[in-house]
Amino acid sequence: MHVSSVKGFSSSIPELPAAVRKPKRVRACCERAFTLVEMLATVVGLVMVLSAATGFMLTVCLRQAAVLEAQRLEELHDGLAQTMGKAIKTADAFQIYPDRAHYHGGQPSSGSRTGNFLVCLNTDADGLAFETDFEWSGEVMICTEAAGGVVRRVRTYPHTRPAPGASGLFNMDLGLVQATWEVETRLDLIAFHVCAMPLVMR
Repeated sequence: MHVSSVKGFSSSIPELPAAVRKPKRVRACCERAFTLVEMLATVVGLVMVLSAATGFMLTVCLRQAAVLEAQRLEELHDGLAQTMGKAIKTADAFQIYPDRAHYHGGQPSSGSRTGNFLVCLNTDADGLAFETDFEWSGEVMICTEAAGGVVRRVRTYPHTRPAPGASGLFNMDLGLVQATWEVETRLDLIAFHVCAMPLVMR
């Protein structure tokens, strides 16, 4: 393009192509933030979720602990029933008393047909005397084993109670030595029954 002279000057300026420029997009430099109400709602929601999860886990743990305790008590009293059955079957002499206070040691004297204390005596081939006593006291069964007049072992079995309506934990009904008791756990009620004929009665 030719530009005419102005005030005695002339110049020839080449025409530049017009640059096509797209406008730049400016991104917002700020982001949306939580409001106080939204933050409080989020915190409350998290607390509720954690509380529910904690409560559920606590319930599961308590249930598992109750199951384990019930299993332990059942195994413990099952061992007592086996020990009692063996002691009765091998007894050369035995007797039932209302309680321990009525037994004065040595050979059993006259007792009763029902009671809460059972003593079983037997002598081995070498003449050594063994005594096994079973006593219900409160909510505990106590098993005392002695040899030659010396106490060798005392074991306790908790959560024990006689069967409903029974006058004592031990009895001589039907001519046999019997013991009936219940064990109450946090889950259920477990019943045990031992029935055996002493050696002296065979």
